[in-house]
Amino acid sequence: MDYIKQKDPDILALEEINTQWITKLKPVLEQYPHYQEIPRKDNFGIVLYSKFKPKNMLTKYYGTIEVPSIVAEYQFQEEPITLLFTHPVPPGTEQYFKWRNEQLQDIIDNRSAFSKKMILIGDLNTTSWSYTFQNFVKKMNLIDTRKGFGLQTTWPSMLPLMRITIDHILVSEKIQTTKREVGPHIGSDHYPVYIEVMF
Repeated sequence: MDYIKQKDPDILALEEINTQWITKLKPVLEQYPHYQEIPRKDNFGIVLYSKFKPKNMLTKYYGTIEVPSIVAEYQFQEEPITLLFTHPVPPGTEQYFKWRNEQLQDIIDNRSAFSKKMILIGDLNTTSWSYTFQNFVKKMNLIDTRKGFGLQTTWPSMLPLMRITIDHILVSEKIQTTKREVGPHIGSDHYPVYIEVMF
């Protein structure tokens, strides 16, 4: 909560969230009049909060496994911008590997449904060096905001020497990342990621 107050982001995306966490965070969330909340009892609850009014903000499901994503459509400087917040399942088994890849491929297949200008946020459960991630970035025609800002590993927070990059923010070519940083340990197994962009 203190980190959210300190950074005061215009858009806030939270993963692995349940109703108890939403209740605890209510005091700081009151400044966000526009939001979509999909709390769950497993690790795939997600919420998106925004100070800007979107044209629409919808819950979507990609792939064959029923884990939610949020798609918000904005209009900035008379240009449409899509924000997609997603959290594919971790590839811990052969079946989960298949489900994760199906979800990412379904998003690729729906690229034309999103605006050319786009921001994609989420724990994609794939590292920056994997073929899966690099192929996804290429097919989505997006840029990894980590470029130029160092390694910025985020998970697992309790094992510094084994930490990897699975929490990603991708943007389209005409969106400039002016700041990107990994925040402090906030009690989660993930470190938070904060960025500032210019359109």
